[in-house]
Amino acid sequence: MDDQALKMSIALIAVIFVVMIFFCWTLYQLLESVPKKNHLVPSWLVWLILVPWIQVVFEWIMLPFAIPSALRKTFPDNEAAQKAIDTLFNVGLAQVIVLTFSFLLPIRYIDQLLAVAGLVLWIIYWVKIVKFKKTYLTGMPT
Repeated sequence: MDDQALKMSIALIAVIFVVMIFFCWTLYQLLESVPKKNHLVPSWLVWLILVPWIQVVFEWIMLPFAIPSALRKTFPDNEAAQKAIDTLFNVGLAQVIVLTFSFLLPIRYIDQLLAVAGLVLWIIYWVKIVKFKKTYLTGMPT
C-alpha cells in the first residue's frame, strides 16, 4: 500500500469513527430522556457500539430490542408513538441482520451490496430516532 492510500484509509477510518460517536451520542441522549425504570439495559451500553467486532453484538442488543423496549414502556397508551416504535424495531432488526450477513458472506459483490443496504438502513434508523426524540421526548421529565 502506498503512502497516499494509507493516508486516505486512516482519514476514512477517522471520519467513520467520528460519525459513530455522533450516532452513539444520539442514542445515549434518547435513552437518557426516557425514565430509567423503563430501560432494558443501562444507557451507557450504547458506547460499546464503538468497539470493533463487539459493535455487532451491541447493535443487536440496542437497536432492535433495548431502545424500542424502553420507548414502548414509556408510551404504552400513545398509538402514534407505538407505531413509530414498531418502525424503529423493524428498521433496527433489518439493519443488524443485513450488517451481520455482510460480515458473514464472503461472496464478492453480495457482501458489498449488503453493506450498502446496511448503511442505508442505519441512516434511516438514525433519522427515525432523531424524529422520535423531537416528536415525543422533547421537554419530557426523566
